[in-house]
Amino acid sequence: MEGLVGYARRNWMVPIPEYDTYDDLNAYLWERCKAEGARRLRGMEMTIGEALAIELPSEHFPCYTLHPASANGFGLVTFQTNRYSVPVGRVHEARWLRAFSGRVEITNGHQILAVHPRCYEGDQDILEPLHYLPLLEQRPGAFDQAKPIVQWQQSWPGVYNRYLAALREHLSGSQATREFIRVLRLHEDYPEAVIAKAMEESLICHCYDADSFKQLVMRLTEPGRPPALPQEAVASCLSVQPVQWPDLSDFDQLLPGGGKR
Repeated sequence: MEGLVGYARRNWMVPIPEYDTYDDLNAYLWERCKAEGARRLRGMEMTIGEALAIELPSEHFPCYTLHPASANGFGLVTFQTNRYSVPVGRVHEARWLRAFSGRVEITNGHQILAVHPRCYEGDQDILEPLHYLPLLEQRPGAFDQAKPIVQWQQSWPGVYNRYLAALREHLSGSQATREFIRVLRLHEDYPEAVIAKAMEESLICHCYDADSFKQLVMRLTEPGRPPALPQEAVASCLSVQPVQWPDLSDFDQLLPGGGKR
C-alpha cells in the first residue's frame, strides 16, 4: 500500500496539479485511476482493473460511523457541534446518524429520513428548506423570516422572487404565501430547472394558484407531450371572456297560465 501511494504521488502529483476546487482535483485523480486500471503489467493476462474486480467483495461495504441521534424542539439533530435538519413531520423518528466522509444520513433504523452534505466547520445549522415547508404552509406569517427560506433565497433563481411578487399582487398576503409554498413543495418531485421554467410560463399566462401551476409542471415533464402553444396563444386562451347572462323571464312560461297575470 505504501509503495502504491509513492507511485501515485510520483506519477500523478509531480508537478503538483493546480485546480480551483477539490471536485476538479478529484475528477483528475479519478481519470488517472481509470487509466491505471486499464494498464496491463508485464507477465499478466489481465489488466489491473480486471484483477481488482476479482479481489473486491461482491457487496458494497458502507464506510460510515454510526451515532445515536435525537432531534431537538427545532427539528435539528446535533453531530460534532453542527445541527442537521429533519422533516418536521418525522422529527420524532430520528434515531441514528450515519457519518460518511462527505455526507450524513439521519435514519429511524429502517428508513433514511434526511441526507445532508457533511459540514466540517463548527456550530453550523445545515438546513433543508423542504423539511420546513409543511409547517410554514400552516403558519405563512413566519415565511419571510424563516432561516431556511432566507438561506434558500440567496441561491434560488430570480424568477422565484418575481413569481412571489406577482402572487402578492393578485392574492391576499397569507393566501399568496400559501400558494407559493405549495409551489415550492413541488421540489419534492421535480428539479429546480422545471419549476423555474413553469414559473416563467405562469407569469405570462397569469397562473396564480398551485393546482394550475402543477398542471404546467406536468405538461413540461410528460414524455411525448404535444408542442407547447406560443406564449401569446396561451395567454389568449386563459383570458377572461364576457359572459352573456340568459333572460330569466323565459322561465315564467312554466308557471300556471304561462306566466300571464
